[in-house]
Amino acid sequence: MEVTMSDLKALVDAYVDDSVDRSIREWIEIEGYQDLFDVQLDSEIMRLLGLDTLSPRLFKRVLFERGYFTQVPLQRMVDDIGSSITNPYFDSKIVGDKVEEHRLQVVESDEFAKYVCDKYDSLYDVGRNAGLKSFLDPSIGVNSLKKALFEVGLLTEFPVAMLFRDGSMKRRTSPYLNPKIVGDMVENYRRFVLRSDELREWVEARFDSLYDIGNERALASILGVSMNQTLIRGVLFKAGILTEIPFDKVIEYRSASIVSPYLDERVVGDDVELNREKILRSDEFGDFIRTTCSSLEDISKSNKGGLARLLGVEPRIVAVREELVRMGFYG
Repeated sequence: MEVTMSDLKALVDAYVDDSVDRSIREWIEIEGYQDLFDVQLDSEIMRLLGLDTLSPRLFKRVLFERGYFTQVPLQRMVDDIGSSITNPYFDSKIVGDKVEEHRLQVVESDEFAKYVCDKYDSLYDVGRNAGLKSFLDPSIGVNSLKKALFEVGLLTEFPVAMLFRDGSMKRRTSPYLNPKIVGDMVENYRRFVLRSDELREWVEARFDSLYDIGNERALASILGVSMNQTLIRGVLFKAGILTEIPFDKVIEYRSASIVSPYLDERVVGDDVELNREKILRSDEFGDFIRTTCSSLEDISKSNKGGLARLLGVEPRIVAVREELVRMGFYG
C-alpha cells in the first residue's frame, strides 16, 4: 500500500495533537484544576496551543473548544451565585453559544433547587437578586424572577397563612394568585384558598353571616371576582363558609323589595328552597307569626310583601294567608 505525503502529514498532526493533549492533561492534573473557574494563564500551555496573546478569556476559550473543562460544575456554579466575578460558563466570549445550555443545566439541577429552597420559604420572599437572575435571565424584574423560578418547579407550595398576616387580609396581590406569575395555576391556588382553614377562620372571626359581607376589596381580590357583594357572598357560600342561616336576622330584615342573601339564587344557587324550608320551619319564624300575626286578619297590606318573599308566594294577602294556613299556623 502506497503512503502519500498527505497521509504522512495526517499521521504527524495526529501525533502532535496527541502529544499536546497529553501535556495539557498532565498540566491539569499537576495544577489540580477542576473547571474553568480554576484555570490560570500558563506560558508553556499557551505555546502548545499556539497562543501569543496574554488573554485569560482566550486561553480558557481555546481550552474549552478543544474539549477541556466542558463539564459544567453545578455545585461550583451555585456557590458562585452573587459573586462579582464573571462566571466563565456564562461568558459567551469563552463558551460561545453554550451559555443558555449551561443556564438550563444549572436551573434544572438539584443543586440549584436546594439553593433556592434554602434561601426562600416561598415566592413571597423572592426580591431583587441580581446573582440569581444571572442564572435565569439577567434582564428580568422581580415578578419575572418569581415566574421563572415557578416555571422550573420551585417554590410552588402556597403558604395560605401569608394572606392573613398580622390578622388582616393583604390587599396586595399574592404571587400565587397572580396569573402573570403562576399562569393557569392561579385557579387551582384559589380553590386551595377556598378550602383552607385560614380563610374560613378569618371570615368567621369578622362576619357573623352573609348579611355582613359588603364590597370587600381584599376578599374580592383573593376570590378572583369583581368587588360586588353578591358575587363575594356566592363564592363564600359555595365554599361552605357562612352557610348557617341567622333566622332572627332573616325575619327581622324581611322585605318585599330586598331578597335575603340566603334566599337569593345568585348567592346560594339551588339551595334557595332548602334554605326557605329551614327558615319557615324554624322556631324563630313560628314565634314571629304567633306574636305578630295572632289571626289571619293581622296579615295586611303593610306586612304581606315581606312575608310573601319569605314564603315564596305571590305578594297578595290571600296568597300569604293560604300558605300560612297550609303550613298549619291557622286552623
